[in-house]
Amino acid sequence: MNFYSLNKFYNLQTKRGFNNYISSTAVIHEGVIIGSDCTIMDNVVIFPNTFIGDRVTIKPNSVIGGNGMQVKQINGKRKNIPHVGGVEIQDDVEIGSSVCIDKGLFGEFTVIGKETKIDNLVHIAHSVVVGENCTIAAGTAIAGVVTVGNNTWLGINCSINQLLNIGEYSLVGTGSVIIKSVSPHEKVFGSPARSIGWVCKCRSEIHSIDTILLCHKCRRKYFLDENKVTEIK
Repeated sequence: MNFYSLNKFYNLQTKRGFNNYISSTAVIHEGVIIGSDCTIMDNVVIFPNTFIGDRVTIKPNSVIGGNGMQVKQINGKRKNIPHVGGVEIQDDVEIGSSVCIDKGLFGEFTVIGKETKIDNLVHIAHSVVVGENCTIAAGTAIAGVVTVGNNTWLGINCSINQLLNIGEYSLVGTGSVIIKSVSPHEKVFGSPARSIGWVCKCRSEIHSIDTILLCHKCRRKYFLDENKVTEIK
C-alpha cells in the first residue's frame, strides 16, 4: 500500500500511432499507448498503463485495464487491493463486445498475445498471460495469474481457476470448469474438466496406435509419455 501511495510503479506515457479509428464515445485515459491502424468502438474504456499494438480491434462496451478483485483484510476491514500493473495487447488482436481485461496486480502486465481472438462477454482477470493465436469463445472467465499457451482454444462459457497453466494447442470444451492445469495438446471437457483425448497442431483429434499418436488429417505423429505429448519430426 505504501508503494502504491508513493507511485513507485512503472507508468506508461501517452502515445498514439497513425490511421486509428477511435469512437467519439470511447474513453481513453492518459498513460495509454495505441499503435497504428487500430479500431476502438463505442463506449470502450481504456485505463492508464495500457499498451495496445498495431491493427487491434476493440468492440463496443469493453473495459481494458481496470482493477481486478483481490480482497484482503487491511486494518480490520475487507478491502480490494489496488492494482498497480497494466495491460499489454499485442498486434492483430481482436476483442469482442463487453469484454473485461483487468490490469496486473503487483506491477506486472496482463498480456494478450499476437493474433489472439476474444469473443463477446469474456472476463480476463489480473496478471493473466494469454499466448499468441488463441481463440477465446463467449462467456469465458479466466481467474487471476493463469497462463494460457499459444494456439489454445477455450470454448463457450468455460471457467478457469486461478494460478493454473493451460498448455499450448490444448482445447477446453464448452462449459468446462478447469480446476487443475491442462497439458499441451490435451482435450478436456466437463465440470470438473477431465481429459478426453489429444489435439493436433491442425486442431484435429489425434488417435493412439500403440505408443504413437497419429493425426489422420495432416498425418503428424506424436509420442505420448507420462501425459506429455511430443511431436515426432
